[in-house]
Amino acid sequence: MTRGPKWSFVPLLMLVSLALSKEAWAQFAAVVPEGVLAIVGAHRSYTNQTHTWDSKGKRIPLSSRAQLRFDGEHLLRGEGGAKLQSLADELRRFDPNPNNSTSLLKRLNLGSLNVGGQAELNIQYFGFALGLPKGSAFYVAAPLVDIKARTTFKLAGTNNAETIREELGSLAYEELRSGLAQAAQLTERDVKASIEAAEYTGVDSWNYRNLADVIGGFAFDVIPPSETDQDGELTLQGETFISAPTGHVDNPDVLADVGIGTGAWGLGLGLTPSLKWKPFTLSVEGNAMGFLPSRQKMRIPEVDETIIPASRRAWVDIQTGLDWGVGAVIDAKFDWFQPQYRLTFKRHERDLIKGKLSGNYDALMRTTQKQQIEQGLWFYFSTIDLFKEKKFPLPLRLKVAGNNLFKGMNSFENNFFEIQLVSFLPTPWMPE
Repeated sequence: MTRGPKWSFVPLLMLVSLALSKEAWAQFAAVVPEGVLAIVGAHRSYTNQTHTWDSKGKRIPLSSRAQLRFDGEHLLRGEGGAKLQSLADELRRFDPNPNNSTSLLKRLNLGSLNVGGQAELNIQYFGFALGLPKGSAFYVAAPLVDIKARTTFKLAGTNNAETIREELGSLAYEELRSGLAQAAQLTERDVKASIEAAEYTGVDSWNYRNLADVIGGFAFDVIPPSETDQDGELTLQGETFISAPTGHVDNPDVLADVGIGTGAWGLGLGLTPSLKWKPFTLSVEGNAMGFLPSRQKMRIPEVDETIIPASRRAWVDIQTGLDWGVGAVIDAKFDWFQPQYRLTFKRHERDLIKGKLSGNYDALMRTTQKQQIEQGLWFYFSTIDLFKEKKFPLPLRLKVAGNNLFKGMNSFENNFFEIQLVSFLPTPWMPE
């Protein structure tokens, strides 16, 4: 899971733990008969990630969230690279009152660098579910994630290095005059070179195609549906699941990296009460997942710097925050066709990060708390009943779904289109 003040596409933090929801799998307790194997394949395509939701719940462009400031104090911390850090240090030593509000260091401002771009995201997930006795099922889901992240750099604001150089005139020694002259000609290429000098890679782009965290679970009927299938019937499904840390965790040395895994084992529980009035069913889906402690490598900021020196890489202990969510679902079943509307609230609680290297750990933890409110429209097309009546040769179920995030906090744009196909195969354990 991507963490910390590093600007790199922060809104994609909860990519899989929230994007590939557990509610998509609890349904198999009711759908997969005993002794039947369901094979699942799906493709999910997201809209290009050009915006994000900030900590105040506002939707903003990625470039608004990713900005490097080149005032004297930030340059002194190494934000603009070693050469500009040396210039800031020279100004501080040259000025007799370096802590004064009108000091040369505090007056120096080379503008800011707005970092923008976009990310393309697609997920293919594969899995199976095996129907077990008494309305239960075992399932495994393996998401394959494909990300292409691209970045853009644009300098903004006024660069006053030349003004300060002219003001000092012959008073400044040659090294200081030369440094100010170079600073006055600062370009995006210079900044990118300074970032790479801090031992970052993937400054312009980053691609990834591999597994996210794999999920496995056991779904079961707590209150099974009655055989009479009467109106006003209440049922209750339960689910326990586990998440394996097979997904990519943010690499602190890759600037445009996007973490798609938690790096920790997760254990979860879900409950889904449903009330049926033919042909409608109203359900409430709730699930929560806690995580075991993990250990990961990060770059630790001293204050609020964005580009952190490679010397500040360190291993840290992480207690990943709780993932939980609740959703209201209403659907209607008409023979082979089943439309469904979903309204979902999802939240990830703040992670706890501790390490031996001193630094601003609060900055690392600040953006890890996330929230999403989404709506979705799903359509199921099933040949299961037709197959039972010998009117169709294969039992299949097709899902076509769209999802829209209309309110978020520290969240990426979770808007996607998905198509899923499930086929059902008999096994030797199928009852007569």
